[in-house]
Amino acid sequence: MNLSASDIDMNKKMENFAKDILTDEEYEKAHELSWNVARGSKQQRFEARVVLMQMLEPPPRMLETAQSQIQNLPTSRYNSVQALRDYMDVLVKAISFEFTRNPDCKEDSLTENIARLDSEGVYQELVDNLKAYDDLFYDSQGSRLFGTPRQEHHFTSRETVYMVFFTLKLAKRLMKVSEIAKKISLDKETIEDM
Repeated sequence: MNLSASDIDMNKKMENFAKDILTDEEYEKAHELSWNVARGSKQQRFEARVVLMQMLEPPPRMLETAQSQIQNLPTSRYNSVQALRDYMDVLVKAISFEFTRNPDCKEDSLTENIARLDSEGVYQELVDNLKAYDDLFYDSQGSRLFGTPRQEHHFTSRETVYMVFFTLKLAKRLMKVSEIAKKISLDKETIEDM
């Protein structure tokens, strides 16, 4: 199997981010689940999907799509990752609005809201992790990996499993520092309520 430069770049970024953000135990679990989803027996694939779906329970409305897509791994990798990114986007909009009270936060992209938080100088380690997370959605030339079918990156099972771990870990950290993000994640508020 020949890997493109973009695939190699993604593997390096994903591996580096995994080592930065995940504990050794989480890293090993993610590695095991991704292997089982991609190359395990039918039973191992099923069990790995169940574990991933349980990680997303109880799903806030925003994670229901991700959870349903995980059931179809390894074929629904792209949709799973997109749903996880959408969830993170809403949580970052919430914390960005909470700290800046700028109504543009509701409409701006994940990248723009992370930059806004960075300029506010709040929770720098968390903001740095969010930048690294967001960077996973861009190739080495800065092109977005979600686009037309010919342009989009076809996320691997491994990348998809890691994205579940990354998203949940960052979401938990966001909810610790943002009351609005916590309310949104618990389905007690929506982005429109801000």
